[in-house]
Amino acid sequence: MAVHHPFDDLAPGRVRVAFLPLLGVTLVVGTALLLLDPGGQGIVGLEVAGTVAAATDVMAEWDQRDVIHAAFGVGLDYLFLLAYSSTIALACVWGRRVFHHAWLITLGGVLAWAAWVGAALDAIENVALLDMIRGPVASPAPQIAATCAYVKFLLVYAGVLYALAAGLTRLARRAP
Repeated sequence: MAVHHPFDDLAPGRVRVAFLPLLGVTLVVGTALLLLDPGGQGIVGLEVAGTVAAATDVMAEWDQRDVIHAAFGVGLDYLFLLAYSSTIALACVWGRRVFHHAWLITLGGVLAWAAWVGAALDAIENVALLDMIRGPVASPAPQIAATCAYVKFLLVYAGVLYALAAGLTRLARRAP
């Protein structure tokens, strides 16, 4: 394996043991974040606003309760980013054990690391979001948040797609 990831050192049986609790935390915290999402375009709207004017418009739809929920949700997102990135990284490491082609195995390692890079970008994005929520919205916070968000989404969804492809490949091999 050309690209080594720390999760590669886990025995195959340990991958499942680690994956299920991580997935559980990801789902529970993700659900809590959905419940905390402020009205209007929500926190994702603020993440991708990209300009002071657009970010101000997103937040103009929020009442004081929404602002509090948004701030708490951004704080909770620090737990979420640890959970989802490790879940995706572990799924990518599992996926590289499913595939037989060298380039797919290498891609799994790259995407496992990319999930953690996405989490680091999410953490930077959160700092920018908290700066905007605290107010007043000023450059470069919207630009930083949007740049980090778009790259994060790309990296995270690439890892999810890889893991889903590995899961479908494994199911196809088991089919009669």
